[in-house]
Amino acid sequence: MSFIITKKTFELATEGLHSAHISEVIDLGLCKTVYGEKDRFQIHFLMDDQNGENGSPIEVRMKPMTKSIHRESSFAKFLTALRIPVGGQFDAESLIGLELKVCIIHATVDGVTYANVATLLPTKKVESEI
Repeated sequence: MSFIITKKTFELATEGLHSAHISEVIDLGLCKTVYGEKDRFQIHFLMDDQNGENGSPIEVRMKPMTKSIHRESSFAKFLTALRIPVGGQFDAESLIGLELKVCIIHATVDGVTYANVATLLPTKKVESEI
């Protein structure tokens, strides 16, 4: 009996500005990085203005981020871009459903093209912590 594994391909969001919402926050656990093991997570977006061939919204995943809200961390910069105040702790899953604008750019690595989130824009000001 054969067991065939096929390379999976994903539909890419087109480059440019898109209306989107955060669909998932995935806990990746401990991941090896060039700086050692880090506890990381990843945010997934669904494009509200672009569907794939199957009719479902196209998904874009952000690069994994370390679970940190230190002001220099990627996640703190993400929250700041969305004008979300950060206190002493933050529940990342509270972001699920948040509507925003994302600017998508394409990058090719080893012959594979990826859709990356270049910029985030809030659709409305968040007055308090989510």
